[in-house]
Amino acid sequence: MYKKKVIKGISVACGFCKIEMFLHPSRIKQNKFGVVYCSQLCKANAMKEGKAGYGLKNLNKDIPYKKCYRYKVKTIKGFRIYMHRWVMEEHLNRKLESHEFVHHINGDTHDNRIENLMLVDNISHGKIEFSSNSRIHS
Repeated sequence: MYKKKVIKGISVACGFCKIEMFLHPSRIKQNKFGVVYCSQLCKANAMKEGKAGYGLKNLNKDIPYKKCYRYKVKTIKGFRIYMHRWVMEEHLNRKLESHEFVHHINGDTHDNRIENLMLVDNISHGKIEFSSNSRIHS
């Protein structure tokens, strides 16, 4: 009278310890490299050995820094802030509002000279970013 519930799943191996796991397709969370880990500990160990990334596309050490990391970060009194925002705040002698964005004019996100930075609002920033193709993508 009642149908037997069929559990669908896939057998996958942990990317670090190679233990076989049977997971439902909706439970499989793969990173950009297509690897699944059985636990946070396995993922942390893989990160330590350079086999897993921190959400970045490239782990290859031969690839330039600019291609892996999008923005430079500065730490001030234990707080991390993007370098381009810090440079603009220092130039204006005030804190930036949450609705203010700093745009890199030449598209190079690591060129934080004040001549290369422009203060814009959200709508203008979106129009500039999506209309220009000169941006360096990571």
